[in-house]
Amino acid sequence: ADSAAAEQGRLSASLIEATPERAVAEGDVDLRWSGHRFLAERLVVQEGAKDELHFEATEFLWTPCDCELAPWSVSGQEAEGILDEHVVIRRGAFRVCDVPVFPLPLVRIPLNERAPRLLIPEVRVGEMGSVLGLPLWLPVGRKGHAVLTSEWWSQRWVRQRIEVTGPLGTADLAAAKDEYTSPLRGQADVRGGHDDGRFRAAADVAWTSDTAVRADYGVGFLARNTAFDERLILAGAGPLRLESDTFDRGDLQRPVSAVVSFGGVALGPSSVSTYGRVDTIQDRERLRRQAAAGATWDLGWAHDWTELEARGVVEAAQSDDGRPYTRAGIGGLLSLPTWTDLGAHRVVSQTGVEGWADVDSGTPDDPFRLLRYRPAWALGPIQRSQWISSSGVPLRGSAALLWTDVGWRPRGTLNVDHRGLGGAIHADTDVQAGTFGLMNEGMDAQVGILRDDRLLQGVLHTSVLVAAHWRPGWSGIYDFDAQRFVRHGPSVMWDPGCGCLTANLGVEWAQDLSLPSVMLRLDLHARQPADR
Repeated sequence: ADSAAAEQGRLSASLIEATPERAVAEGDVDLRWSGHRFLAERLVVQEGAKDELHFEATEFLWTPCDCELAPWSVSGQEAEGILDEHVVIRRGAFRVCDVPVFPLPLVRIPLNERAPRLLIPEVRVGEMGSVLGLPLWLPVGRKGHAVLTSEWWSQRWVRQRIEVTGPLGTADLAAAKDEYTSPLRGQADVRGGHDDGRFRAAADVAWTSDTAVRADYGVGFLARNTAFDERLILAGAGPLRLESDTFDRGDLQRPVSAVVSFGGVALGPSSVSTYGRVDTIQDRERLRRQAAAGATWDLGWAHDWTELEARGVVEAAQSDDGRPYTRAGIGGLLSLPTWTDLGAHRVVSQTGVEGWADVDSGTPDDPFRLLRYRPAWALGPIQRSQWISSSGVPLRGSAALLWTDVGWRPRGTLNVDHRGLGGAIHADTDVQAGTFGLMNEGMDAQVGILRDDRLLQGVLHTSVLVAAHWRPGWSGIYDFDAQRFVRHGPSVMWDPGCGCLTANLGVEWAQDLSLPSVMLRLDLHARQPADR
């Protein structure tokens, strides 16, 4: 074969006879070509009239995995095809970890990653009945693709899904009929964007034909219990942008907003950011407009023995049916930097005083919280620390105790990442939350809690390696106020260790479901050459 084609593959066997137009390999044949692996007892490769490479093989096996024990493969007594196009396997079987699972009398597998092909059928069983899906993969343009999935539902009827992925984002569309004479029900989810440094546009849009579509057709507890659908759209050029944020449920909408902003304009050792915006707000049947503008000044300065951070803020807002609101403030942090060595760690810290003072006039009418809120004044000590080692930052945290016009406002954070132990803690007067656990190859156990003025919930997730590549586990969310689990259930994960296949099977119970939900996730990954 010519040198350009030979660079794509590597052939080994007990005996190889080759000419520029033909190669014959016999005995333990192993051909690795463009991310595919072919094993055979005898393999013949011959150049065609259009420089394509035809091949024939006996006692054949194909897999997209480059590891020694492929998690899945297809074998056959005979095979033929064209490299970089397709392979046809006869009298074969689908194998998992080299064990035949079910027979395949005849199968055609595309070797070109951009060729249309059928994917593995989808099967789901749960409280919504049985679902069978037949997905078809199609290329779109040079880099995008689409997956068309026709679904049959035992407790309903049929649904057609279209998932499109491209350089600009993804779109997931579906149309369903509960029975032959029922009306068409649909849903759409579009997410994507473009930003070339000058023009930018983005969309995160969710839509349903009726409020029960996601509850009837969603996969998993969270998808079936989506509280609302949001439509968030943005388009901009330079410092200008237009925004829209609307919901399918709720009385408060923001259909159109216009914004101009300049961020981080350098002025010596400081920077200035400014913005101005006009928002259209719909509150039930009431339609009104609100304008706001503001500027932020930031300064950072360091000396041998001290560091200074300062910030100034000026903001103003005016609605068409209300009084104007203005606010101005200045604040900063004066700290003493220190560092010391403790064993194999270097501890870098800042200890100082933080404070700010604000003055305002009027009462803000800001239902979307577009303006920042904080106490009128604050003053108190603050401390930040990082423990640095050769392997990373195992410990970092901060703490502050601020005296404000509304009382004392303590806050603190702590992050741990050391030899398999990991966790994060955050606490202030509004929210207290934290997680901590053990994360290593043999065990993964995480415990967490979240508290604010409305809820107190605990989270538990654990899994244990009981055999090679098998990890059973359990997870749940517990509501302490209601004294019951919001959702919980066991799961089993299998990972063969080569990064090509991961399967996770779980059973989940939720408080408002009469039957458990069975979830199965199966990921297949074909490894690509390092230069692709």
